[in-house]
Amino acid sequence: MRERVGTIQADVFTDRPFTGNPLAIFPDAVGLSTDEMQSIAKEMNVSETTFVLPATDLKAQFRLRIFTPDRRAPA
Repeated sequence: MRERVGTIQADVFTDRPFTGNPLAIFPDAVGLSTDEMQSIAKEMNVSETTFVLPATDLKAQFRLRIFTPDRRAPA
């Protein structure tokens, strides 16, 4: 795993800061394995942790992998 991985924490489903549902976002998850993503999601301990990856479909601009602290969310 890389030594440093940038993250953003956002509040979703709200119009006010520090309310709603906290979401961890990793805007550059290239190089992270599924196991590493799951470990990070467990460490973040928020409802969902989202990892942004390059698109594999020519019609898409990016690809998301979403994890809860316990498991990967279905695609």
